[in-house]
Amino acid sequence: MNQEDLDFVTNSINNYNNAISTPVYTTRASYSGGYIHLSYSEVVNIVNLAASYGPGVIAGAMSAILSFYPGIGTIIGGIVGYVGSATILQAMSDAAHQKKGIKIGIGGISAE
Repeated sequence: MNQEDLDFVTNSINNYNNAISTPVYTTRASYSGGYIHLSYSEVVNIVNLAASYGPGVIAGAMSAILSFYPGIGTIIGGIVGYVGSATILQAMSDAAHQKKGIKIGIGGISAE
């Protein structure tokens, strides 16, 4: 084993130790002002799931997200059901294309 190999192994171990000790913060849906806000990364994940598995995934994902907000989640869930998952998917696709998040609430669905 030469010095270059030893440096590679040492750097790999240091990178690993740094990666496991660095906290990773995952964005979550947030609620404010009568709207549930989804970040760009959340929108992209949902759009990718829908592309892979169909628009029914939107209804499931939104149901899971809205279950964290009793009361207002039920109201917004009703709006989601009324509007339909295809409309939500279109709004999310547009937001993802613009590299924006989305807000869903009583006033409708829009990119932000």
